[in-house]
Amino acid sequence: MNDESNPNRPDGKWAMTSQTPMGPQGGVLTLSSNGNELTGTMQGPQGVIEIDEGKLDGATVSWVVHTQVPIPMDVVFTAKIAGDGITGEAQLGAMGTMTISGTRMES
Repeated sequence: MNDESNPNRPDGKWAMTSQTPMGPQGGVLTLSSNGNELTGTMQGPQGVIEIDEGKLDGATVSWVVHTQVPIPMDVVFTAKIAGDGITGEAQLGAMGTMTISGTRMES
């Protein structure tokens, strides 16, 4: 549940940058928590993708997206939230790892 008193809450929209093998890409991550469950979407150059297997553990969030572009793969994200900032990484299967970072957007 969205706990406004928790400065590390994941809920809301995040302006994100991913350091992909094809160069930096921007997007919007939208997250909503309910207990330890995390749901939401990622929006970027490939369109809007629902997140799957979302989890919240303190200030750590994790989720999976199933992409089709540029190739079909499951991308596994893990990140830490510190106030209005989020940083972490994504496992790209055989393509390695990319870093992600972002800032909370105004409601």
